[in-house]
Amino acid sequence: MGNTTSDTPFNIHVTGRHIQVTDAMKSHVIDKLSKLDKFNEKIIEVHVTMDIQKLDHKIVIVMKFRSEEHTSE
Repeated sequence: MGNTTSDTPFNIHVTGRHIQVTDAMKSHVIDKLSKLDKFNEKIIEVHVTMDIQKLDHKIVIVMKFRSEEHTSE
């Protein structure tokens, strides 16, 4: 499932692997990531992938800037 929002200054896509992304989870991600615009006005898009496999929970964030792309796990 993928979700996109336009309430922030940049696009945020939230995707779940092996998990259903609830509205509360999506809202939490959007709330936290929307604060990034204060630090860098060059952000144009953020992809968040939530993955759960048994006891291993992982979130991957890929941020696209006007001139480059960064990934964090």
